[in-house]
Amino acid sequence: GSVSQVEIFLNGDSVGTLQNTPYTIAANGLPAGTYTVHAIATDNDGATTTSTSVTFTVDASVPVVTTQPASAVDITSANARGTVVSAGSSALLVRGFQYGKTTSYGSTINDSAATVGGFTRVLNALTCETTYHYRAYASNVVGNGYGADQTFTTGVCQKPPTVVITAPI
Repeated sequence: GSVSQVEIFLNGDSVGTLQNTPYTIAANGLPAGTYTVHAIATDNDGATTTSTSVTFTVDASVPVVTTQPASAVDITSANARGTVVSAGSSALLVRGFQYGKTTSYGSTINDSAATVGGFTRVLNALTCETTYHYRAYASNVVGNGYGADQTFTTGVCQKPPTVVITAPI
């Protein structure tokens, strides 16, 4: 006979029955761990054949994050920009930026969303004429992923005008 369906099993549980070639199924978003997969093919006469089991491992991983150059750098603020490229092996918990005057950073600002993709946060209350370091980060249950360090320098401090008072002669 000819194959009429293929049922896929992951760790002994059926995860789908396929009736069209190619007989493939995606296993996206699996948490870290070891898995065994096998298939049972059924032909048009009802005869079945079980495949050999295959074992694979999904490694635990932190999010993959990049840091982009700052934009709209002003006297006391700048837009920090980053991208969460991948959530890693589990759902994101938080994303944001670390920033400060050194690569020890010291300050953190979180984004309101915890999703994959680009994001921007305004860094406020900065000191004028100062170089700042910043990097994007994201966290999942495995840990933190960090983008590369970037720097920007805030604008020139506004000096009060000089007032000269002269007495009448």
